[in-house]
Amino acid sequence: MKKIGLILIMLLLTGCTCKYEIEINSDSIKEKITSEIYASDYEEVVPGIDPDDMTSSFVNNEQYPLNNREDITYDKTVTNKGNYEEVVLEYEYSFDDFKNYSNTLRCFENVLFEKEDNEINVKLSGQFYCLYGESLDIVISSKNRITNANGKKISNTYTWTINNDNFQDVNIEFKISETSMIKYYIYIGIIAIAVIGIIIFVLNVLNKISSRNDVNEI
Repeated sequence: MKKIGLILIMLLLTGCTCKYEIEINSDSIKEKITSEIYASDYEEVVPGIDPDDMTSSFVNNEQYPLNNREDITYDKTVTNKGNYEEVVLEYEYSFDDFKNYSNTLRCFENVLFEKEDNEINVKLSGQFYCLYGESLDIVISSKNRITNANGKKISNTYTWTINNDNFQDVNIEFKISETSMIKYYIYIGIIAIAVIGIIIFVLNVLNKISSRNDVNEI
């Protein structure tokens, strides 16, 4: 089993769904991890360790997004929900830091995370090593246009769910172009206006031809 960061192990040692969100742009990657921490969930997964101590350590101590740096920590928000703690971790990486030092990518057996031909090309496949809870939702979004993604699409956001049925053979693929969604919509708008203009022009020409034919018939 590949070495993985303690942060991800503890995040996913829960009995409920963990949500992992990243916004991938040309030069930066924003990461947000939301997890519900139940002390009781640790009793079965980590026998011999006081679950209250483990939960307290995760909730109260600093967590680290990069596996090569201990001086950089997540921005963390902890909300007491009564019978569990909701923990939200956020961090913004450079592209190279995420590619080379993110703990997340270490959870996948096969990883391709490259910039190729003005596109970000991502393929994550094989076994997923970090599923300790029931399921994990991975949500990818971008200010740029996402192309060729095989996840569930809502607008410019794609979601993949890893669970006990598929964690041994995951398949996450997507490409992100350098074209921003604003430029893309402007481009589509220009094309739509041009098409409408052509249609109106053709209809006017046809209408004039029809009018001339009517006059000639008279």
